[in-house]
Amino acid sequence: AGRSEGTCQRSRRRARYAGSLLETRLELISNLNPDPVEELRRRFADAVREGIPRIEHVVETSGMSLRSAQRLAASRGTSLRVIRDQELRAHAERVLLDHADLSIDDIGAELGYSDARSFNRAFKRLTGKTPATFRRVRSHSERS
Repeated sequence: AGRSEGTCQRSRRRARYAGSLLETRLELISNLNPDPVEELRRRFADAVREGIPRIEHVVETSGMSLRSAQRLAASRGTSLRVIRDQELRAHAERVLLDHADLSIDDIGAELGYSDARSFNRAFKRLTGKTPATFRRVRSHSERS
């Protein structure tokens, strides 16, 4: 009975060691392989700044198929379009706030829109406000 008790204790120690080793390896792997949805988000942010926020382009540069990227986003309760639009919105807001000296038309052109109407429609769809209204409200709230 004493021998089997010692064997059980060694087995438990080995199991604990193996478990902690596995946890350490998983932590290292997760640090090397960031969340794929966050990686897509980062790639969309880069593409928006470069003026090429096409979904197909971003997915292609990530090395996954369009369908895989769509499934991945859906598994997190979102879509590629929503991720792209969030990054477009954040970038457009930063540009509008950082470049008060630029006209709305110039900002739209800088962001890659073909004309001011396209930029106005897209910005309003993303934020609920036109760029001019957004800028006025923000500058008014900063003065208050």
